[in-house]
Amino acid sequence: MNTPLSDDELKQITQQLAGLELPPAPDWQPLIIATLVVLIALLLAVALIYLRSRRQQPGQMNDQSREALHQLQLLQQQWLQQSISDHDAAYRLATLLRLGLGLNQLTNTAPPALTEQQQQWQQLQQQLAQLRYTPAESRPPLSADLFTQVETWLMQGHPEC
Repeated sequence: MNTPLSDDELKQITQQLAGLELPPAPDWQPLIIATLVVLIALLLAVALIYLRSRRQQPGQMNDQSREALHQLQLLQQQWLQQSISDHDAAYRLATLLRLGLGLNQLTNTAPPALTEQQQQWQQLQQQLAQLRYTPAESRPPLSADLFTQVETWLMQGHPEC
């Protein structure tokens, strides 16, 4: 059973334990610094994303729309000088509209920002389809109104489209 230790035995055990060194306490400073660096980096990333999304205000022209507008003006000049056919101009108009509004593809459904102009959107899509896919002998002529309509929508420069 448990017999109490004598004073001599206690002294002997204490002396044996006195020679043992405990490991140093863990240093938490590097872990704390690394955690703070990661948190600051995450906060900066979130702030940058937020600021980028807020920089583009509704109705303000984005870079895609601005570049598409510039290309539209050049295309219209080429078309007016008859250095480009109606057929090629229609293809380029469709491409400029798609890229300028940030769409993956043109469909008969208007982008969210243009839903109130759904009928005009469908008419434009139909006219562009006729100009692009109808044989040359039965193809209708390209109208300057198409350039005007595309320019109007690009001027709006909707980033959410």
